[in-house]
Amino acid sequence: MIDPDNGLPPSPNHVAMATGSSVDRITPVDSIDTLRQALQSTAGVVIPWGGGNGQMTGLALAIPVDVIDMRPFQGLASYDVDDMTVSVWSGTRLIDLQAALAENNQFLPIDPSYPVSATLGGIVAAAASGYMVNGYGGVRDQLLGVEGMDRAGTLIHGGGKVVKNVAGYDLPKLMAGSEGTLAILTKVTLRVAPKPEARASVVSRGDVQTLCTWVLELRAAMDPVIAVVVCRPTDEQDYCTLIFHGSRESVQAAAFGAANHRKLGITSQAYEGEYSPDPVEGDLHFKVMVLPTMTGPLAAKIQSLVQASGGTVTVLPFSGCIHVHWESEPDNATGFVSHLVQLSELSRGTWQLESSSVGLRRDAFRGPPVTDRHLSLLEGVKKAFDPDYLLVPHRSPKRT
Repeated sequence: MIDPDNGLPPSPNHVAMATGSSVDRITPVDSIDTLRQALQSTAGVVIPWGGGNGQMTGLALAIPVDVIDMRPFQGLASYDVDDMTVSVWSGTRLIDLQAALAENNQFLPIDPSYPVSATLGGIVAAAASGYMVNGYGGVRDQLLGVEGMDRAGTLIHGGGKVVKNVAGYDLPKLMAGSEGTLAILTKVTLRVAPKPEARASVVSRGDVQTLCTWVLELRAAMDPVIAVVVCRPTDEQDYCTLIFHGSRESVQAAAFGAANHRKLGITSQAYEGEYSPDPVEGDLHFKVMVLPTMTGPLAAKIQSLVQASGGTVTVLPFSGCIHVHWESEPDNATGFVSHLVQLSELSRGTWQLESSSVGLRRDAFRGPPVTDRHLSLLEGVKKAFDPDYLLVPHRSPKRT
């Protein structure tokens, strides 16, 4: 199980648990030179490793691997306070970056799961943005430049250090969400934001379907930074959290207006400050993407399926994203995931197994179907960076 404070350090046991692989060696690196040496001294499969929070995904390898421990490769490379841009080495933890930015009343507007242990390289590689994507965009939107190293030890660059950048192919956007399959990120450059003058929250209670409909009705008038509906198995009612950032007058007006936007079956209370909802964390994590108008009905069906087994349903109505997660993988996990896949496809949604045991991935779920046209495109991109499929191959598109 991933420790929220320490993540999943790259021990042989953790690597086997996450990937199904035995470990030839684990090499910590703290610079471009040590990373290149580590890559050039091995001919086999390589997996870069940061906080370890996103490692429990992809196919089970069942082959020996070399693990590159990126955690020592940390610190700020540069920080332009006036231009509100920062470059950090990829092993830097998000919590440490936020502390450095706070000294100048700035912050990086993302809030992914496991914020204490997550590294910036891992966050970008997984495109892990969190709840603030509604108000600020995702990490892909904050990413200005990347530096990385391919499997052959060649350093590659894309983007730059300024918000208005040169024209050309947007390599940073390609790297965001590539899950380490194209290059090992060494440095990322991000735009940051001033901390808001004030924050306010609205916490509402009701059933998930009514709450999702209510949130979508509010969006145009209120435009919250965060809008999340959570269905926990221990709660009698589902709850919704809306969070507003801005000037004191604007957030107070928005929170008061939202709390007084009446809808049958919903009770609301406005608060000063930020009442953040629980993060999406757990050994088993399944994600569905549907049209925003479908989130309420689908979440209600999912809730009735999973709550008795201790599963939590977390909905982001604006983006059409539904997360289903268990702290520990339940009995009959295969049956639950099979039903979730069926519900997703009946709703014309896409799905992804974000985190699970190796056994569940190996025995039952290799991911949603991909058309030949899409597979050809993905294979072409992969081969351009890693023709021998030696960099994180268990997450790479390849015909079998």
